[in-house]
Amino acid sequence: MKKFVLSIFALVFVLFTLSACGNSDKNSDATNENDTKIENDSKKENMSKFEGTWLIVKAEGSMADLNEGTKYIFEGNNLTIEKGFANNFTFVDNGSSIVYKLDGNDSEFEAMYEFKDDQLVLNPKNSDQFFYMDKQ
Repeated sequence: MKKFVLSIFALVFVLFTLSACGNSDKNSDATNENDTKIENDSKKENMSKFEGTWLIVKAEGSMADLNEGTKYIFEGNNLTIEKGFANNFTFVDNGSSIVYKLDGNDSEFEAMYEFKDDQLVLNPKNSDQFFYMDKQ
């Protein structure tokens, strides 16, 4: 009889333990999906502000004259930089900077950015250069 009572007690203990570890909140999955959707929408919104072709109309710092006329073409998370020839990158918006990586290579670059009026202003990291771009 003692073994029977202990067996029942052990079974009840196991059931309570397992039910406490389970996820009874069915809305939790929906909430996580909504959070992910909001995060993805936010990333898309951040990326969309770059979308299109930007032309460097003014450059300051080292080799300023060489950079004027360069096109930055943003499409989704792809970036093409053109002046005579094209380099293709993938990029990520970090809020106040973009990090762009050359396709097929480990070379990675970062530039601080801000939007002033209708211009995109880029300042490549570890550089005295500033690129003032107009959207085309």
